[in-house]
Amino acid sequence: MRQDFVFFIENNLINNIMGRVKGNELKIKCFYIVILFFTVQLGNSQTILFDDINCCHDLSFWTQLIDSLESNGAYIHYLSREGWSYIDSADMLWLMGPSRIYSDRIKELIVNYLHKGGKIFIGDISCGNPAAINDLLKYPSWKTSLLIDESIAMPICIADIIAEIEPLTNDLNYLLLDGIRKIHCGENSFPFLFVDKNTIVAAVSYPFLDEGNCNFLILATGLHRWENVEHPYGYNFKFAINIFHASIDSLAHKLNSCSIPVYPANFFSCKVVPNPITPNFDAINDFAQFEFDGIFVKPA
Repeated sequence: MRQDFVFFIENNLINNIMGRVKGNELKIKCFYIVILFFTVQLGNSQTILFDDINCCHDLSFWTQLIDSLESNGAYIHYLSREGWSYIDSADMLWLMGPSRIYSDRIKELIVNYLHKGGKIFIGDISCGNPAAINDLLKYPSWKTSLLIDESIAMPICIADIIAEIEPLTNDLNYLLLDGIRKIHCGENSFPFLFVDKNTIVAAVSYPFLDEGNCNFLILATGLHRWENVEHPYGYNFKFAINIFHASIDSLAHKLNSCSIPVYPANFFSCKVVPNPITPNFDAINDFAQFEFDGIFVKPA
């Protein structure tokens, strides 16, 4: 947070209001209310390091997204201006539509940033390079247990199956997505947005879960509607703001404690083949195989 800017605004606000108080008790109460509100707003201000160098679009495509984030307290710092040396000063790293594979040096910076307490968001859009995303996700210094399908992006669809996890899914009813690639999850990652049970479009990963470290990475796909398009749809930018809110510890306590999403009732099904009968030494149906949709099994 930019402390010099904060103190400048606070001092000017105090001077302007105190000049009008003149012993009026009601105005004094209003003064404290305004200061309290202003302090709370500043407390939720966080910095985002936005990689505008390795993005498949220039910044002109993201003005609606940037405006939405900044109006909700985000301070956006751009990689083209700050360089990678700024990463440890940022509350969250945003990688939107990476177009080229990152060097091993940069991947180590990114992994170490998350390990030390940073938060990362990776957004897949149709113009990006899914191989660049997968190369980062598969980097051996962490275990994201995430992959993104590298096949041709799918057309417009609605994601309205939501597994609740605060703050990522707060006040979301559905997302209109464009150019999605299926996300595949493993043992350290948990999907929370779906087009259908077999099409994951957003997931959270705890890459250092084996260490008891709950620092997290968020991956989402189909985010063409975050660009400057004619009909971006409000829920999409609400989702962007929720992702930004995940960088605020007071709002992300579920994520910070390695919580998993709460899935809708009847989301997972269980079947057994063949239908088991209590073993009675007749050698019929003595063995059965259980199948659970969407359950991720860690080897013993």
